Amino acid sequence: MKKLFTFVVLFLFSFDSLALSDQYYARTEFSTCKLADGKTYEDVVVYHKQYENFLKENNLKYAKYILTPVIAGDVDYDYITWGTWPGGVEMYEEYGAYLNDYTPPPGNPGICSGTFSVHFNAAIRIRPPVSEYDKRLFVEFRNCKFKGESTVDDLLKIDAEREAIMRDADAMGYGRSYLRPYRGFSDDEYDFAVMTHWYNRDYRADSVKSYGKMTTLFREKGIFDGYREHVEGCERTPRVYASEWLYSTISD
Repeated sequence: MKKLFTFVVLFLFSFDSLALSDQYYARTEFSTCKLADGKTYEDVVVYHKQYENFLKENNLKYAKYILTPVIAGDVDYDYITWGTWPGGVEMYEEYGAYLNDYTPPPGNPGICSGTFSVHFNAAIRIRPPVSEYDKRLFVEFRNCKFKGESTVDDLLKIDAEREAIMRDADAMGYGRSYLRPYRGFSDDEYDFAVMTHWYNRDYRADSVKSYGKMTTLFREKGIFDGYREHVEGCERTPRVYASEWLYSTISD
C-alpha cells in the first residue's frame, strides 16, 4: 500500500455533482507513467481524451484525470493517469469493454506501470461555483494507520462535524477524502491515505491565513480528539500534486 499512497492524487471534478450528499463512495484506479522520448504533457492529454468517444458510444460511466507531482519528494515518474467510476458495477463494466472491445490508438506518449485500485470516500466537500475552479487543482496526501478496530465510517462522522464548523466560519473551497486499498497492493504498512484538496489557488492561500483560527476551533470542538481516537498516526508531511480533469461520462 505504501507504493500506492506515495503516488496518488485526486480531484473529483465533474463527478462531485453526482453526490446525493457531501459524503459518497466511488472506485478509483491509477498508473504511474514516464513520458516517452520527445513527448510532452500536452501529448498525454490529447492521447487520453480519445477514449471519451468510446465510453459515450457504449454508455460507460468513467472519468479521467492527469496528475503531476508538485512538491512530492524524489519520484521516478512524470505523471499519473487516474480513472474513477461511481462504483464496482461500473468499474467492471468499463474494464470489460476496454479489454474486449477497445483498440488503443498508436503513439502512446507515455510508458506506464504499476496499476492500482482503491476504495474512495469523499468526506468533506465545500464547493464554490464550478466557474471558480482552477484548471489544475492543488491536492495533498498523507499515509495513515487506523487505531484498533476503527474504520473510515468513524472518520466520516467526525468530518461531518468538521464541515459544519468550516461552513459556519466561512472556510470555503475545501475537500477531504479517504483512499483505501482494493486491488494491486502487496503490503499493509498503511491502512489509508488522507487527501485534502482546494478548488483554486485563492482558497488554498486563504487556508493558510486562517490556519490559527481554524485550528483553535477544531480543538475546542473536539475534532482533533476525535481523529486521535481512531487514527494511530499519519506521515508528518504531505506530498503535493496537481490534477487536471480531462473528461467524465458519469453524468451523461
